[in-house]
Amino acid sequence: MIFFYLALFGLIGTSILAFFSNIAGWLTKSGALTIVVLGTAIFTLSPKMTFYLALFFASSYGIQALKKQLHTELASDKNGPRDAWQVLANCGPLLLFLLIELWTKDSRFALCQITAIAAATADTWSSEIGVLSKHPPRLLFSLKPATAGLSGAVSLLGTLAGVAGSGLIACSWGVLHWLFVPKTPFSYGLVLLLGFAGTLIDSLLGAFLQVKYRTATGELTDKAHTGQQPNTYAKGLPHFTNDGVNFVTGVLAGVFAFLIQ
Repeated sequence: MIFFYLALFGLIGTSILAFFSNIAGWLTKSGALTIVVLGTAIFTLSPKMTFYLALFFASSYGIQALKKQLHTELASDKNGPRDAWQVLANCGPLLLFLLIELWTKDSRFALCQITAIAAATADTWSSEIGVLSKHPPRLLFSLKPATAGLSGAVSLLGTLAGVAGSGLIACSWGVLHWLFVPKTPFSYGLVLLLGFAGTLIDSLLGAFLQVKYRTATGELTDKAHTGQQPNTYAKGLPHFTNDGVNFVTGVLAGVFAFLIQ
């Protein structure tokens, strides 16, 4: 019976969030529907993890609002409202580890869950704040200048933002543990480290495996189209977009958290 009430509360809460997020232009209709489905499932399985997920989305929406004011242009294939694939990429790893914990009854997967959220937050802050840097990002290893927002490119501002994003989740987790379950062991330092490591994993996958295109002017981009003009395939795995990179990054960060415990 408790699962029924949790599912009901989760459905009501996520529906309200999805409705206003769609009205505000933060989520597409498909993204709103997806967050209702995934959010309800996550809240039913673990209400406390929904709090950290809410921190991720709230901070992400705040950054999007700032960028909209600044009219920032990106080379990324995902600008504007989040669609269903983006929501799945960010929430999917958390739900996956929740289901595994439910199946195995192994409480160690709780660290995997919070780490997956920390990695998603760190990556979002890193990529979206990094484009505000006055200096162009650099491609991994070659260190050649790249277009702002290009997957696989890094900047100092983006790196520091990734640390801050991971720190937000790690510190929130640590404070709540200290307040409500002080005798339960936890390591916010490990969450901070693995969450930030997620940005490095994301950058590596983005640089070497994510599909890339070239514009008519020869610039490397994540976008399959520039306006109405199709871009030419350049490298990477076909159909392995930024959403796939984000999902795999969250899963890998959680797996590393499980192995290190």
